[in-house]
This record gives sequence, C-alpha cells and structure tokens, in this order.
Amino acid sequence: LDHPNVYSGDEQSVKDRFSPNVIAEQYETLFNQLLQD
Repeated sequence: LDHPNVYSGDEQSVKDRFSPNVIAEQYETLFNQLLQD
C-alpha cells in the first residue's frame, strides 16, 4: 500500500476474524456441510 495511513479500523477484530483457528473452523464446518448434502 502506498498510503497505509488512509486505512484504519479495529485491528484486533480483523485479527480475531481471520485467525488461523477461526478460518480452520469455518472450513471444517463447510466441509461437514458438503458431506451431508
């Protein structure tokens, strides 16, 4: 990014939402749903 100061927000919420554990849990849920269909 040329101008990182332009982008701001709640850094902790982004970290929480996209943490490896959260993403893995979402993929696992999706995988299980696909197996049920």
